[in-house]
Amino acid sequence: MDPSVENVEGQRLIEMLQGLIGSRKMCRMEIPHTDYGWITLLLGLQRGPGSGYLLIDKVAEFEKIFSRYPSREISLDFPERDGVPCWFRTRVVECGPTAIRAEVPKSIFRMQKRKFFRIRARSGSEILFHREREKEERARVKDYSLGGVSFFVDGFLEIHLGDEFTRIDLRIPWGDHSTSFPIPRAVVKRLENHPSGKVLCALQFLEMPGRTKELLWHHLFEEERVALQKTKKT
Repeated sequence: MDPSVENVEGQRLIEMLQGLIGSRKMCRMEIPHTDYGWITLLLGLQRGPGSGYLLIDKVAEFEKIFSRYPSREISLDFPERDGVPCWFRTRVVECGPTAIRAEVPKSIFRMQKRKFFRIRARSGSEILFHREREKEERARVKDYSLGGVSFFVDGFLEIHLGDEFTRIDLRIPWGDHSTSFPIPRAVVKRLENHPSGKVLCALQFLEMPGRTKELLWHHLFEEERVALQKTKKT
């Protein structure tokens, strides 16, 4: 196994699942090696043979689609509070009217190092931000991750390494609307001159509400999924 991945088992695994259930944290559920994925919740643990059952909130079309795959396996991933990715696989036992009953997994895999993958921004993505005692500015986003964002600004704004930005709003177009991610505070970590005459500015996020972090984490996985589907079609 990759040394950067921790294998969580036994009582600690049960405690991690109970924490997910109690917090109602969203998980991403997928059928392995397919393009099918959903956002769902863990509902509870239920006694049964072996380690018992894990109850997962049922999602639209799951039973119909899942019936095509005889392996009966699903994978679920979720972020811990600090954004560290975790995931596990389990076997579905039954699809009930309100819940999917699956086996309690034997292991949960947890990244021991924070790894933020970056997503190239969709056309129309922008960032709104404030600097101390200055008006709101907006700029075109180049790419972003759970840890930060880079965007193009005009040189006359006189941004410097170490400057702090506040009241940041990362806006990503999605269908006929845009998704907004508010970030209270960030710091300038990199500045590069760009051939267009603008300056590429990279921010590191210093503060992010837990709900925003969770939504952004799932958004990043969805964007990666869309990019993968496009790659498969070419």
